[in-house]
Amino acid sequence: MSISFLQSLELTKEIFQNKSLLVVYQNGQVDGSFVLQFLASEFSRISGTGECDAKMLLILNRQSSCHWSTIASKLGWSITVMKERGQMSIIDTLQLTYNFLTGKENNSSQPSPGILDNQTGIINLEFLLAKCSEEVTKLCGIEANTTTSSNSTNCKKTLFIILEDFSSLVDCAYESDKNALEFLRSLRILRRDLNICIGTLVYSDYDYSGKYFCNLISQSLATTSFHITPLKTGFSSEVNGVLTLSEHERVFSDECRSRRPSRGYHYKLLDRGVKFTPL
Repeated sequence: MSISFLQSLELTKEIFQNKSLLVVYQNGQVDGSFVLQFLASEFSRISGTGECDAKMLLILNRQSSCHWSTIASKLGWSITVMKERGQMSIIDTLQLTYNFLTGKENNSSQPSPGILDNQTGIINLEFLLAKCSEEVTKLCGIEANTTTSSNSTNCKKTLFIILEDFSSLVDCAYESDKNALEFLRSLRILRRDLNICIGTLVYSDYDYSGKYFCNLISQSLATTSFHITPLKTGFSSEVNGVLTLSEHERVFSDECRSRRPSRGYHYKLLDRGVKFTPL
C-alpha cells in the first residue's frame, strides 16, 4: 500500500489547523510548486472523507486553472467535482487581469476598482482581498456568531487557502512588502468563524532583499516550511532536488518560538507522485 505525501514526510492532517501558514521556499533553479499541489491533494481527501466541513480557496497568479486541473487528475482528485459539491472556489488573477485589460470586467455603470492598481500596474491587493471575502462567503455562507463557541474550534468549518505565488505580489519597493504582509495577515483573520490555514510559495532571484523577504516568511512566520533547493552536485536522473522540512512551534507569549529539528529529503518527481529519500 502506497503512503501519502504527508506520511512520507512524517506529517499529519494537523498541519491544516487554524491559523497555520504552510510556506514553500523555492531557493534556486528548481520548481517547488509541486508541494502546494500535493498539499491540495491531501486536503481534498480530508474534505472527501466528511470528517469535517472542509473548503478550499485556490488563488491563482502563476498557472492557469487548466494546469491545476490536469495535475489534480494525475494525483487522484478532481477540481471540477469539488467545485460542483460546493467545496472549492478558484480566483484566477490571470483571467481577471485579462478581463480588466480588455474591458470585460466592467459590467455596470458604477466605476469600481479593478484587479490592477491604476498607478503601479501591479495586483490591487485591496481588490483581491475583497474578492477572497466574496468567494469565501459563497463557499461557507455568511459569517456566524462565534460568541457562544469562541472556546472551541472543532465546530468550525475548515478553510484551506492556497495563494499560488506570494512573491509575485511583492514589488521591490519597501511599501509593497508591507502591503503584501498586511494582505497575508488579513487572509489569516478573514473570518473568525472559520479555521483558516494558508499555503503559499515564495522564491528569490539571488538578490539580498528577495532572500530577506523569503526568510522572513518561511522562518519567522510559517508554522511549517518546505525549503526546496537544487542538488549541489548538479543534475541527476534519480533525484530532482532537496526538500528540507521545518516545523515551528508557535508560542503565544514573549518567549521565542521553539523549533523542532529540521528534516532533509532527496525527492524525485514521478508521473503521479513523488519519492522521498531521507538524508
